[in-house]
Amino acid sequence: LRVPEPFTVRALLDGPELRDTITDNVMAVGGEQLKQSVSRDEVRAAVHRKLSNISDALREQLPQEHAKFDLIQLSAVQKDAVFKALRHYGDQRMVALSRAVLDSVQETSAEHGDEAAFQRRLME
Repeated sequence: LRVPEPFTVRALLDGPELRDTITDNVMAVGGEQLKQSVSRDEVRAAVHRKLSNISDALREQLPQEHAKFDLIQLSAVQKDAVFKALRHYGDQRMVALSRAVLDSVQETSAEHGDEAAFQRRLME
């Protein structure tokens, strides 16, 4: 019987599951345009670099807090909740909603509209 190792915040941040989830989200948000210009592997490599840069910046700027990432343990339920929340950003319904809001912002801005015009456009 193998007892699973404790899952730490560091394991979450440095692990492949986070990279894959963020990569999936970026690919979903980028849509066909992104898929035609870069491969999933290229996006995953870029995500890995960005996460490494964030970790390095935290280590340099907040070394004590960064060290705590090895001490804070997450239960399986907490880990699953983190990934469930992150996966929502790649959900096609969320992506479509985000695009609709962005389109409304851009159209309202182009027409020099105010907040009321923006709200009307959102209701369309």
